[in-house]
Amino acid sequence: MDWLTNVVVPALASAGIAWIVTAAKARGELRKLRAEYGGAHFQHRQGVYHDLLTAERRMRLVLTQEGHSPGREGWQELVRTFHHTVNGVIIAGTQKAADAAQRIERAYGDRPSAETARANVEEIQGAAREFVAAVRDDIGRLDRFEWPK
Repeated sequence: MDWLTNVVVPALASAGIAWIVTAAKARGELRKLRAEYGGAHFQHRQGVYHDLLTAERRMRLVLTQEGHSPGREGWQELVRTFHHTVNGVIIAGTQKAADAAQRIERAYGDRPSAETARANVEEIQGAAREFVAAVRDDIGRLDRFEWPK
């Protein structure tokens, strides 16, 4: 019984304490990694949202204002950029932001043109406002973001 009391019990207690300390360190590292990743992901989402807003406004300007023709190649690049940024929001954004981005895309139609944009200008502007509101719900509140230390 002495051997059990003097050797085994202290060894088990020591192992248990070591496990508790190791688990606490692992939880601390996990919290640190989540904070670092969360900050990077948050900043990436901000960029994705900003890119779509910029692409949409540029496209709206070209389509609705006289004298803003980027030429055929410029127009094709503008449309590609617009669709690329919508896809970015679908992948990296919230569901609400993705839905609003897709609503903007639908408002422009399958083949965006000046005629479509002028005919749907109110729908496009409403969808853009919906997108901005969704973005503000997601990233506009700094209390949801933990600044990197």
